[in-house]
Amino acid sequence: MRDSGAHAMKFLVQVRADRRPGADGRDTTAEAVQVMRALVADCASVGIPSVIENLIFPLAGEEPLSPRPAPTPSSRPLCSSTSSTRAC
Repeated sequence: MRDSGAHAMKFLVQVRADRRPGADGRDTTAEAVQVMRALVADCASVGIPSVIENLIFPLAGEEPLSPRPAPTPSSRPLCSSTSSTRAC
């Protein structure tokens, strides 16, 4: 990493401590924790800071964590399937 000019390692992870193992028995929370521990240890062993950002998400059946904002003109598609290709 240092050879590429990096000064830290940022790791984005989706993990919920309250998520139960799936029907197949797979515990994705435990897997994510193992990966995060390995990342922190690897970075520490070479003196590079590590940053872990938890990307939160609702579990199945839960309400969204924030209301979906109304679309703004800049978030609307420039073209639609009904527009002519010349207008796009």
